[in-house]
Amino acid sequence: MAQLKAGTTIGGSVALVTSDVATVAISGLYSDMSGIADNLELKQYNETVATGSATLARADGGIQTFTMTANTTFAVTIATGESLTFHLTAGDTYIVTWPTMTWAGGSAPTLTAADVIEFWKVGSTLYGAYVGSA
Repeated sequence: MAQLKAGTTIGGSVALVTSDVATVAISGLYSDMSGIADNLELKQYNETVATGSATLARADGGIQTFTMTANTTFAVTIATGESLTFHLTAGDTYIVTWPTMTWAGGSAPTLTAADVIEFWKVGSTLYGAYVGSA
């Protein structure tokens, strides 16, 4: 595997900030990168954690939290290939209406006081999986 030093640029834009944290914007790279692009290793990635709303958008953060205070109809706006982790509180107290989606296991989960749900999209199909009670 190729090793890059801080500040290295290769045929486009690949900037390493430190040896532990990297900001990588890959654009305009040559098609023959001699194995560098094929062996890019990401050692650490931090998601943005946000307080969600009834519209869960990936642009707001990859991990979102929401405490229900009333019956809520959720919308999940993610693009194909994106995913979102959702921490929901008080789902056992109020009625939740989910968007049209395919649930792992076949149906929407029965919610508890604190739940974690994962959403992802493949093509035009939105999927959801109940991770568990948190």
